Amino acid sequence: MQRIKVWEIKENTIGGIKENTVGSCKIGGSGMKSKSFIWLAVLALLAAVFLGGCGSSGSEEPEEKAKPVSVAEVEKGNLVLTVDIPAAIDARMVVDVVPKTQGMARVASVHVKEGQRVKKGQILVQLETRELKAQLQQAQAALVSARNALVQARSGIEQAELSYNNAKTNFERMETLYQQGIISQQDYENAKMQLEIARSTYEAAKQQVQVDPDTGYQYLEAQVKQAEANVELARANLDNARVVSPISGTVVALNVDPGEMAASVPVATVMDMDMVIASAKITEKNVNSLKEGQEVLIKIASLDDFEGTYKITKIVPAADNSKTYKVEVSIPNEKHTIKPGMSAIIEAATKEIKDVMLLPRDAVVKRSGKDVVFVVKDDKVEAVEVTPGESTDELIIIEKGVRVGDKVVTAGQHLLDDGDTVVVRGGGGTQ
Repeated sequence: MQRIKVWEIKENTIGGIKENTVGSCKIGGSGMKSKSFIWLAVLALLAAVFLGGCGSSGSEEPEEKAKPVSVAEVEKGNLVLTVDIPAAIDARMVVDVVPKTQGMARVASVHVKEGQRVKKGQILVQLETRELKAQLQQAQAALVSARNALVQARSGIEQAELSYNNAKTNFERMETLYQQGIISQQDYENAKMQLEIARSTYEAAKQQVQVDPDTGYQYLEAQVKQAEANVELARANLDNARVVSPISGTVVALNVDPGEMAASVPVATVMDMDMVIASAKITEKNVNSLKEGQEVLIKIASLDDFEGTYKITKIVPAADNSKTYKVEVSIPNEKHTIKPGMSAIIEAATKEIKDVMLLPRDAVVKRSGKDVVFVVKDDKVEAVEVTPGESTDELIIIEKGVRVGDKVVTAGQHLLDDGDTVVVRGGGGTQ
């Protein structure tokens, strides 16, 4: 606080001589010279009082107030650059279940409901089987007939061959007797005719079991094979009347009710949600920065900010019509909390820059169009121009302007000017 001393002016007469004193200083003299000194003293006193009253009300000049800040030290480290890729959640497998029966069939019963979990092979829909059973019986009867025909043909060949051999022996005997003149020509001609008939019958019987050059089967055997195939087909149609789930999963759609006709269209849709796929499209700029097996961070905002680290399971090497490349990340989902159709973000590392100076990104501010950080030295800050490099949401590379170990303001920097006094309230590293 500035103190002002007020001087008291007194006039005394001692031995006829007038003395003027201002405080402890004496001014002596007479006449005009004495009066001049008196007026000068008065003016000096008035000026001191005036200046003291205007300059201060009796209090000292206030000291500069320190500004609170937080700091971080410049550190050497590695910076990992990442890219956020929008993705959609898909089920690992979705199957539209279509009846395998031929033609139209009426729905007898529906055994599941939408949202129900099913096992592979579990029945979903039962079709009516009356016509299918009749078709099976018809095919079985045709098979029996074909087999009987083959047996009869083989038996007929044996009989025809025996008759032919007998007729041939008889003809040879009759021919010898005819040459000897023992029998008439009529008897000879009859024996010859019997041989020709037996030969024709035998050849006809062999034709029925001749081998087909296209199939390798005898003709009647081929008919048996065809009948057997028809039985198998009819039996398969009967079995296929039980429409079952081809996979384990969840029924997400039912398209029929009992009594409706089912044709070659899906009667149900089953989805495997035990594993879901985060599917995304990436540009040619990033496709070579990613690889199968690489770990990425999956974020699903709709699930209370769900986050998890998983691996890339597929990168399609060919671009689609939109000139983008498909990337898939598999996510285990046993509790089915992640639903197909949800939106996700794939955060993938694309580049790592090693052994660089790092600072929190917010430490760099603009001053007169320049990139500046505030370096704390004792209780003052110095505005230092820097050259920033690549950055992430949290960290930035400082290529030039500071040194490792410098303490840089990371909170409160926007209110600072060069040379300000600060007090450090908190601080740490770049992590």
